[in-house]
Amino acid sequence: MAFNAKWKLEELLAQHIGKAMPELLADIRLDLAEMIAGCPVFQLIITDNGNYFRLTDSKGFEQKPPRVVGLYSIFTRDCVIYFGEAKDLYRRQLLDPDNTADSGKVFQGQGRAILKFILHYGWANRLGFDRVFLQMYPGNYQIPRQGHKTFEECYEVSKYSKALEGVLGLFIQQYHSQMADRSRKDGLLI
Repeated sequence: MAFNAKWKLEELLAQHIGKAMPELLADIRLDLAEMIAGCPVFQLIITDNGNYFRLTDSKGFEQKPPRVVGLYSIFTRDCVIYFGEAKDLYRRQLLDPDNTADSGKVFQGQGRAILKFILHYGWANRLGFDRVFLQMYPGNYQIPRQGHKTFEECYEVSKYSKALEGVLGLFIQQYHSQMADRSRKDGLLI
């Protein structure tokens, strides 16, 4: 049987912007590297009741994500532990009702809910997650190598966030050391 699956990223975005898929993938990979170098990193903390994340900078000041579409990575000093997309980074990071302990929901494989569970019960140190960081790649981020066009202008993140999550998920692990470098630059890692 022939491989005849269709990929939304190729069918729509690559054709729309007039690039061959290998060229588009290479550009996306390089642009991810630029966003990792350019976007700030925050410490990810769980609220006392375990329901919500908080983001703080190196001085402990609470930070609010932008209310834009984007992607994000959650990582530790040693590895990337989650990569995802959000139609609204503010809502997804701070107000996500789908991953709260008081939702009455029994979860199985939702990575963010599992992380909240582990952090709330204080198991993070035993698992090597002593400090957890978050870096967001918002749609309004201007990418230097793209002539400072935004992530949205380059890849229509608002339309293709799930497809972009899939492809960037292939590359994210190889950029962990750059995330750690950015964490050091932001004063979160020493």
